Amino acid sequence: MKTKGFVCALLVFFVFQSCRKKSAADFDSDFSLFTAYIANFTGGIISTKSDIRVVLAFEKKDWKPNQVLDNNLFDISPSVNGKVIALSNNTIAFIPAKRLDPDTEFHIKLKLSELINVPKEVSEFRFTVKTIKQDFIITTQDIQSYSKDFQYLNGTMKMADDFDFEVATKLI
Repeated sequence: MKTKGFVCALLVFFVFQSCRKKSAADFDSDFSLFTAYIANFTGGIISTKSDIRVVLAFEKKDWKPNQVLDNNLFDISPSVNGKVIALSNNTIAFIPAKRLDPDTEFHIKLKLSELINVPKEVSEFRFTVKTIKQDFIITTQDIQSYSKDFQYLNGTMKMADDFDFEVATKLI
């Protein structure tokens, strides 16, 4: 009976550990290990219409600007449709097919071993980006009139991130 209780407690512990949300610090690679291979990368908080770029510390002579590369170079979670493009002979970008979801953290893996021969411990570079949480504020100003039957209100709308014009007109 004691063994059964111990096994159940152990099982519950492992279930909670596996369901725990992993933070960016737990996921991200140690950049200092990759300085010989990666010069720069997109990080931090980005716009929902941004692409995700990695600047390599070496050149790929066979790449041409705007050349479409293998989509398997990047693994993005949550999943995003898009294409991988060589912007230059040392810069690659993942271009999403549509806007990224706002206020979402994306875990990105670059399969460095598919670009260059590297040691196993640096075969995959992991980093995190988060999109801006969309927010807006409308400030009303003065009210004007053309006649006693027709009036209009001046105002300003400020958004945290890029906004579709159609959506903004529906809000107003």
